Formats: sequence, C-alpha cells, structure tokens
Amino acid sequence: TTIPDAIALRSENSSVTYQELNDYAINIENQLRNRGISNGHRVAVYLPCSLDIPVILLGILRSGAAYVPIDRGQPSLRTREILKDAEVSCMITDADVADQPDILTLKVDELRHSESSNPQDQSTSFLPDKDDKDPANPAYVIYTSGSTGKPKGVVVSHGALMSYLNWACGYYELPDPIVMPLFTSIGFDLTVTSLFLPLLSGGTLRVFTHTTDNQALVLLDVIRDKSLNTIKLTPAHLNILINSEAEKTAIR
Repeated sequence: TTIPDAIALRSENSSVTYQELNDYAINIENQLRNRGISNGHRVAVYLPCSLDIPVILLGILRSGAAYVPIDRGQPSLRTREILKDAEVSCMITDADVADQPDILTLKVDELRHSESSNPQDQSTSFLPDKDDKDPANPAYVIYTSGSTGKPKGVVVSHGALMSYLNWACGYYELPDPIVMPLFTSIGFDLTVTSLFLPLLSGGTLRVFTHTTDNQALVLLDVIRDKSLNTIKLTPAHLNILINSEAEKTAIR
C-alpha cells in the first residue's frame, strides 16, 4: 500500500505526493464531467513535458474518456488531421491554438486553479471504478505515421493497458522504490511505461521539464540524475549512451 505522503511526482523544483496526485486527478475528472466529457469521448492532450501531464491523463482516464496525446513538435497540419480523425471532443492545452470546430478547448492553467463543483470523491484509485467502466472502452488513441504517411490511430483499451502494466510490473525486475524519468513525448507509445509503471508500483515519476527539443541533451540530463534507477529507451538512444558516462549512473 502506497503511503499517501510518499512522493509520486517530482520535477526540478516541485513535488507532488500520492494524496495530492489523487486529489488533483479527481478534480480534473469532475471538471471534465461537468463539461459533459465522459465515456465515449476523446480528449486531446497538447502539453509540454510537465507535472501537469500525469495529473491530466489520470483525470481523463477516471472520467471514462480516452486521451489522445499530441506531439508538440509535429507540424500543425498533422495535428489538425489527428484531431479530426480521432473525433476529439475536447483539447487540453497551454498554448494559444486556433479554434477547432466542435472541439471544447480547455487551458491547463484554468483546470489547475479551478475547483470542481462536485463533492470530493474519496476514492484512492487513480483509474476508473471497475463497476463503472467497461475494460473494452478506449483508454488512449496513439498515432503513427502509417504506411501512407497519413496519421493512423491505434486504439488501446482500458483492459489492454492494465494487462500490459500488470505484466510489466511482474516481468521487469523493478527496484523498490522505482524512480523512473518522464522525458519523451507522450505521443510516443514507450512513454506509457514510464508514465504509469512507477505510479502503479508505489515509486516516483521524475518529470524532466526540458526547454529544448534536442533529445540527446535531454537524455544526458536524465542519465546524470543520481536519483533515477530505471529507464525505458529506444534503440535510437543507444548511441547517445555509448558516448556518455552511463556507467556512472544508477539507472538500469
């Protein structure tokens, strides 16, 4: 059982306990529900890497909606194509984006500083109640370029997401407590592991709020962080590691 006062999220200058994370996620859930967002809806998330990301995603999942991660580094045309193809009902962002027809746009600052009008839910679970949600419902929709170069959405259900995460918790030899970095775009599928594995295992998600799009520089910052002990990478990152001081890190 995770201690409520244990650190769930940590960035360079801030931290969030499990109790705070739960309360924040419930507030996001209730604000979405108050705006009519629930089962069957899809919510685009267009945000930089920050402590807001896991809070927003958990709130969306709790509401029963599916999140659609948008890579901020991609061309605006691709973003518009994804919003249309995914039939997005709502978009959460911190940017001034052009109005999208039939899409409710919510600024993350407003969500962060607003209290929902619903009574505070006392649930301690990050994810939707089992009795309230069908595991076949979509949890998120992630886009690849597709063989034609057009965005192609892959729908991942709540059941599939939990099956994978439960498998990963058992398969990977996780340190206790696990401290894992979030530094890649939520538009990449590998980020799902980094996002949820530490939270499900009672560890800490270390969020890197980088100001550069240079992944080599960001990765160097990650492996120099002495608090980290686990990381998930792609083969593309290996050359960076070979030329770094990876042997001096506790990351496995």
